[in-house]
Amino acid sequence: MKTGFISAQQAVIHNLSVLGNLNVKEKITSPLVETDKLVTKDIEASGSSKLRNIQTEIISPLSENQDITLQLGNKNSTESAGFGRLNIINSQNESVAYIDSSG
Repeated sequence: MKTGFISAQQAVIHNLSVLGNLNVKEKITSPLVETDKLVTKDIEASGSSKLRNIQTEIISPLSENQDITLQLGNKNSTESAGFGRLNIINSQNESVAYIDSSG
């Protein structure tokens, strides 16, 4: 099929390859998005996130709360050593200070 413009109310597509840009006027709804890189101006999410590395300049509380809480260790751990430490490292990845369960 070769066309310059397609108008449809509903389409079922099992495999779609886009060689250039895909422009969507309103929104894309999907249970899963898999990508190598996501570039955006703002992200707003509900629920939880799992990230290996966060690079940021400012950490601030949500607008409805004044507190920021860091949970160290695994709250599901049954081991007494499950408290963890908050480590401060230098540019050589060496620990220069830490806070543990004793403070």
